[in-house]
Amino acid sequence: MASIHLQGTLVDTLGEIDVGAIMTFTHLTNTGETIATTKIDLIIPPNGFYSIDVEYGQIRIDYTTRFTERFIATVIVNQDSTATTIPELLNAAVPVTDPVILEMQSILADAVAAADTSEAFADQLTTFDLIGSVAVYAPNTNFRTKGYLTSGDGGAGHWVQNGVTAQPVSQNPIDLDSTLLNDGNGNQWTLIGDNVDLKSLGFVSGDIELYLVAAINGGAASVIINDSVTCSLTQTNAQTILKYINNITVHGFVSFVVGGLEINLTDFIDINNESATKMDVKGVETANISATGFVGVTGSAGNYLVTLNITDTSNVEVGNYLLSNLSGLTGTGRFKEIAGCWKVTAKTAGTVTFKHTHQQSSFPTMTITAGTMRPLKSVLKWANGSRGLAIYNCDLNTIKDVVIAGSFDISVDATGDGPDDGLLVGDQSNTSETSSTQSRAVFTGSVFLNRVGVVEWPNNGLQCIGGSVATNGFSTCSNGWRGAQAAGCGFVNSKFSSSNGNGASGIEAEAGGTYNAASSISAGNLEQGVFVIGGGRVVFNSGSYAGGNETNGIDARDAGSISSNTSEVGDNTVSDMLANGGFITLENGNFKGEVVSNNGGHIELNGSTDGGANFTVDAASAIKLPSGLYYERDWSLFPVLPVMNNGTYTDDGTVAQFNIANGILSWKIKLDYSALTLDNNTLTVVNFPRTMSGRAGNVQLNIRTTTGMTFLSTDTFQANYNSSSDAVVITDMSGTLSKYNDGKFNAAGIIELSGWYEV
Repeated sequence: MASIHLQGTLVDTLGEIDVGAIMTFTHLTNTGETIATTKIDLIIPPNGFYSIDVEYGQIRIDYTTRFTERFIATVIVNQDSTATTIPELLNAAVPVTDPVILEMQSILADAVAAADTSEAFADQLTTFDLIGSVAVYAPNTNFRTKGYLTSGDGGAGHWVQNGVTAQPVSQNPIDLDSTLLNDGNGNQWTLIGDNVDLKSLGFVSGDIELYLVAAINGGAASVIINDSVTCSLTQTNAQTILKYINNITVHGFVSFVVGGLEINLTDFIDINNESATKMDVKGVETANISATGFVGVTGSAGNYLVTLNITDTSNVEVGNYLLSNLSGLTGTGRFKEIAGCWKVTAKTAGTVTFKHTHQQSSFPTMTITAGTMRPLKSVLKWANGSRGLAIYNCDLNTIKDVVIAGSFDISVDATGDGPDDGLLVGDQSNTSETSSTQSRAVFTGSVFLNRVGVVEWPNNGLQCIGGSVATNGFSTCSNGWRGAQAAGCGFVNSKFSSSNGNGASGIEAEAGGTYNAASSISAGNLEQGVFVIGGGRVVFNSGSYAGGNETNGIDARDAGSISSNTSEVGDNTVSDMLANGGFITLENGNFKGEVVSNNGGHIELNGSTDGGANFTVDAASAIKLPSGLYYERDWSLFPVLPVMNNGTYTDDGTVAQFNIANGILSWKIKLDYSALTLDNNTLTVVNFPRTMSGRAGNVQLNIRTTTGMTFLSTDTFQANYNSSSDAVVITDMSGTLSKYNDGKFNAAGIIELSGWYEV
């Protein structure tokens, strides 16, 4: 049938896309194969773009918006019509044509088109044929090719002659970098349709980069990928491709490949595409290198240059990053704190120098005997003023062997919490510590990070808010605020990770977030190594290390909890452990600095090795010592009593108190003496409840003295239950209550010795 082709964009009075408006075309004449009353509705899509073929005839046009429905015009479409857009058609001055003449014009136009384009309708014309064709086509001719190279190869496309002529002959879509082609006469054709299959642009297999960019430049609303393909990200096209990623529908699989280079980006990338589960982002996979010695260090806090001996530096270049963790790392001193993701600044045949952003004023003393490091050559680097990559409401399959880098220099720029994060999973925007503890919607989103560094961002490296992140060989270093955070019920499952040299905490969980950091290190941060608050939880197990941080090694506040076993905490500037209203367990681990529990905090050090720690605990808090005994400071002062020999002291219950320690009610009897020697005495507590809320009570005796205490073998402590006449009797307490010494001065300036005996 003879027709004209109209395409363009419709906007309303304010210049906005008139989304949802309906333009109705009704034929008023019987013309060609179109009968009168035939009606078609053109609905304006969100992008405003329309593309429609209108058959010859007399046509009524009505326009319906969300506000009104109105008749616009009756138009004539015939061989004299030159309009290419709907407004041009409405404004065209085409004389009224008799229906019979219209019919004759239609028949003539069809005959001419059929004669001139007979090969197009021989079921054999491909897009490749059209590119080379020198046949003469009528203006606005459009048809669907049977394939791109061969009929049925999946590359069929609907092409229309767009009126542009005198172009370089026989140019394909890649030549023109768009959804265009030029035929053998230099006439230009446009691919019609919002959803573009890249095969219709000539893609066969392999790398889709150029074909995808051509579709984007041609204004394709979306692209369909049916095969397993790669897509190179280059400096020229990476920003364009990544910004378009939500418009790609994948039925196969797409790997976006970052070559062994640094790609500079200027704008954030949000991934919100249900096809993301069939996408990954990959860098160049390199072989590990081996560190064999610590050569030396220069510089100052946040800007140390560290040099190591390396067996083979041929695979490392200046500008690469070296990724390392605790796996395979051995040495002496604080050698574990060398781990991280650090940018290489120099190399020789046997050494590599990199920038290390440890935040203490002196770099840790260490030797390195062995260490495995992996060069990361593929870097996505964002300019200042932009956040990086966000993944929400979808699941991105994998990011592998890539550094996600900002342009922040922690040794120069001010640190702080803000919107410019490196990798955000689960939410669309940055959440400060204050707002993330408030009630909020839970978002979704997930990704697997395999050998990935997130470094040098003004604010947070990784934020997982309501989503989930799984990692293997992950590092977040040199960021202006947190290294990595789980919040808003987000979950990070990270093993063999390093979160070092950041401007606040290395690892943080808050607002119900959970962070599982097995065999990981969080060291050299400006604040805490591991920090939990507001119900957050961190699991810090399997030889993990929190050392060299400027405030606390592990810090639990406001109902946050940290559980750790076989891990090490040490050499932190303020304290190794702080439970400020939070809960910490360290089982079979090592610690040696300040251990502080206050404001209802609770610390348990079951089976751990004390390297010379000092303990501080307030009246509402507790510390359970490695031996299993409790160390507490909620003293009740008693009158100074004389030395008791062969006597009996009876507590009438008025001085007995209880507290909750790890869910078990503990009753404690506190006695305060100047100098006390007990021999053959019985201390008795009466009216003591056997159970409380269904749980057995623990009877504990504390005796504090200012000058010392002595227990002889016949001393007895007895607790009588109020519900029965039976009693629990502990005999032979010699020496047991003088074991623990807090080394602190009391308010009167007298050194206090304290100890517990627990039933």
